[in-house]
Formats: sequence, C-alpha cells, structure tokens
Amino acid sequence: MLQRVRHEFASRKVLEALIEFCKVPNLSPSFDPNILQNGLQEKALGVMTNWLKQQNLKGCTWEVLSHPEKTPLLFVDVAASGTLARFRVLEK
Repeated sequence: MLQRVRHEFASRKVLEALIEFCKVPNLSPSFDPNILQNGLQEKALGVMTNWLKQQNLKGCTWEVLSHPEKTPLLFVDVAASGTLARFRVLEK
C-alpha cells in the first residue's frame, strides 16, 4: 500500500508541485495587507491549477470561486473516486 502511494506521489509530481507552491510568498490577509493587489494569490492559484490540468483525472472538475474583497477558493471535485481531499487555504 505504501509503495503504491509513493508511486502515485512520484508519478503525479505531487512533491514538486507542493515545493513550487511553497516558493510563492503568499501570506494570509492578517500578515499581508496587500494580498488582494500583489498578485501572489493568482500565482499560487496558477501553481495549483497547472498541476490539476496535468493530472488528467477522470471525473475531475475544478473551479476558482472569488469575491473582490476575499481571497479565492479553489474548489476541486473528483467524481466517484472513493477518496476525498480538500484544500481551502492558498495562503500561508
């Protein structure tokens, strides 16, 4: 089981995507008053959405929900996969 998970991580380039995501200095609104203007939210979203596009997951849909005064929400749905994973906060 662990070997299969390790193989999935490697083949789907999960670690590489997480490293790229962590390189974006995207802080929460409490620590970055310019979060809605500095473009870091969009850069972090780009890392995550580019990774999603590369996965070609069957039944996977995703959407970025945004509001002018709020940080965006990346909503991902993988139909009938048997596994649930949620990632809400894009800032650190």
